[in-house]
Amino acid sequence: MHLREVAEQLATEAAEFVRSRRTEVFGAGAADMAPAGASSVSFKSTPTDPVTVVDTETERLLRDR
Repeated sequence: MHLREVAEQLATEAAEFVRSRRTEVFGAGAADMAPAGASSVSFKSTPTDPVTVVDTETERLLRDR
């Protein structure tokens, strides 16, 4: 398998994971960052640099692959 194929496969898997987890964590209004998921958001260095639980789970998924 070529490096490009590996990268494409990982990107596809990560995108599918984010789509499913975002709805689970933030609800149907995930694009609006529904208040129900507010506790699932923290910040890296400043309030303008958010990171969600889905972000960290996706990073872990990619590292484990």
